[in-house]
Amino acid sequence: MKIDRDTKQEFREPVIVPLVNIVFLLLIFFMLVGRIAPFEALDVAPPVSGAGEQTADRPDPVVLIAADRRLALDEEEMEEDLLLSTIARLFEEDPSLTVRIKADAALEADQLIRLMESLQKLGITRLLLLTERPES
Repeated sequence: MKIDRDTKQEFREPVIVPLVNIVFLLLIFFMLVGRIAPFEALDVAPPVSGAGEQTADRPDPVVLIAADRRLALDEEEMEEDLLLSTIARLFEEDPSLTVRIKADAALEADQLIRLMESLQKLGITRLLLLTERPES
């Protein structure tokens, strides 16, 4: 067996540029697909409902009620008195105000009803209870 020692073996450097491109594309993809919606002040899991219609995002206030009865208006946690006075001020500015309520599914119904009655005493008649659509 004759081995030709004069032949030079070519060693090529590995090409890293395509790998770097793929890594950057993955980084951009995960940044775009990541959570785009703003974080809510309270962790609320609304009940599932197949009824109702899809509402567009509007600047109407959203009241969040956690299972432990904590309240938040839009993205700010607050006490019930402050929440009601803030909504009353918003209602004075816009009498056609619709208050959207997102209550936790584990919240007792009497707590939700009590809040809705307090809002109705302020004169607010347009209340929307937000739910999640059932998974098909």
